Parts: sequence; structure tokens; C-alpha cells
Amino acid sequence: MRTTLPLALILLASSTLTAAPSELPPLGGQDGVSYAVALSPDSKRMASGGKDGTVILWDVEGRYELLRLTEHTGPILCLAFSPSGDFVVSGSADRTVRFWDVQTGKEKREVIKAHDEAVTAVAINRDASLIATAGWDGKVKLWDNKGEAAGQHELHKGPVFSLAFAPNGELLASGGRDQTVHIWNIKDKKEAGSLKDNKRTVWALAFLPDSKTLAIGAGKVVADNVVIIPVIRLREVGAKTEKASWPGHSAAIRSLSIGNDGKSIASASDDGTVRIWSLDGKGQPQVIETGAGIVSSVALSGDGKTVVAATADPVRSVRMWTVK
Repeated sequence: MRTTLPLALILLASSTLTAAPSELPPLGGQDGVSYAVALSPDSKRMASGGKDGTVILWDVEGRYELLRLTEHTGPILCLAFSPSGDFVVSGSADRTVRFWDVQTGKEKREVIKAHDEAVTAVAINRDASLIATAGWDGKVKLWDNKGEAAGQHELHKGPVFSLAFAPNGELLASGGRDQTVHIWNIKDKKEAGSLKDNKRTVWALAFLPDSKTLAIGAGKVVADNVVIIPVIRLREVGAKTEKASWPGHSAAIRSLSIGNDGKSIASASDDGTVRIWSLDGKGQPQVIETGAGIVSSVALSGDGKTVVAATADPVRSVRMWTVK
């Protein structure tokens, strides 16, 4: 049986307000597929990591490699810059988390043997006092800035793929294969709420500046010959209904990134596109067709003018665009 989509959804997915952002020449350096990218808060540095197990630090304006960090023994699956931009945290399939000084490339503290299986997500809170990690083992853990354990939960039933701290520092959201989002109160170390109606794997999460609204990116579901299109859902914590739902991607949404100005959000997908949306809900997104298959990670600069992505293209794995 052939499944067709409503014309309105087809038009919404394909139309844009402006021309796509302009791509800069691809960065070299990563040996093979890239899985993760992150931008420093001032957008002067970028970190990338991938299948080769290395973390590369880049000068964004000059577009050259600053440091190559090679202590991990497995692919790099996730990266996060500290709010001050002085260090970057990497999580790997080797089950460890490392903290890198961006000036020297040296490790700032002892490696953390974080999870029983691959580390799939990392996040840092607003004052860098806490680092959250998630793993294929289904656990979500907190660590202080010295690398000491500071709490954990096992609310998920299966691998956890996404983490996000609320900007106010009070909440931590996690999402995973079990199709749920759990909200954890950091101070009380207790669950503050959950969303269990996603009907698909939750690959990406991002809190909006109000610390109350979550952007949720998930996978595609095909059941009984009905295709459930991936959408970015905006959901207020504790609310029973969503604030907005944005269709457009045709495959799993792997990554979300909100600019520091709080005006736009970038999404990356298995459909090979990066889309940049206005958070006021007006108009259609700018669409970047990478031609690279899976786009596994995206990062939007603080001013919303630069977007970088990690792709499955082994030749052009780390990509960068100027947003118009």
C-alpha cells in the first residue's frame, strides 16, 4: 500500500523564506565520518570529533586546525564547550569522558570512566559546576567540576541519546530510545516530570531561553503503512499539550542547537539536511541540502550567523555555513 502525505505538509516541508545559507569550503582533518561538533560561546573556536577517535579544535575565523587530541580509544560521539569557553568535554564509545583545556590541549582533570557502555551525550550547566553524561547503558549521571560523581538516575528503559540543562540551572532533560523525555530537578535529585507520548526515539533536546519550553527532535515511525513525519515539537514542562509542532524533515532529527540570542534554532537530520527555524514560529526554515546523507550533529553560533555540522561524508565531514 502506498502512503501519501497531505499536500499542505509537502508544501510546508519544501518551501523556504530565503535562499539557503552560503557554504564555506569544507574543513579537513577528521579521518572519516564526523559524529559531533560544538561551538564555543564566543564562536571563535569549534570542536569536532568522529569515527577516528580524535577531537580537533579549530579556529573558526581562520578556518585552521589548532589542536588535535588523541587520548580516546573509541569514536567521539558527543562534545560540549564550557560556558566560559575555556574547556571542552568529550564523550566516547570507549565509555569515558575527558575535559580538555582549549589553550593547551592538556586534560584539565583525570579521565572519568563514566558509563558501562558508550557515552552518547554530554551537557554542561550555566556555571560549569555540573556536567551531565548519558550512555547506552540507560543511565544519566551528574559530575561536579572536579570530576566527582554528583548523582544519577535510571529513569529510562534503554539507551539515552540526548541531554539539555535549562538555562536557569534548575532542570535537566533527557531523552532516549524508550520514546520518553524525563525532567530531573537538579537540586532535589528527583523527577520533576516526564513526556511519554513521543511514539518515537528522542534523539535531540534543547531548552528555550525561558527554561520552561523544550524543543524535542525525534525519529521517524512507519507503522501499518502510515508514515509519522519527524517534527520539532515545542513543549512546556508540565503541560499536557504542545505549544507548536514544526514538520519539514523526512527522517530522524538527530541534533538541535539554539543560538545565544534565543531567536533561532538549527536542526540536523538523517535526511541530509540542516534547517534553521525562527523561534517566533513565523515563516519557513532556511534549508541546507548537504548531499551527505546523515547529518548527526549541528551547532549554531551565539549570534545565529554561523552554523556548523558533522556529516557522514567521509571527505567533507565537517561543514560550515554563513546564515543570511
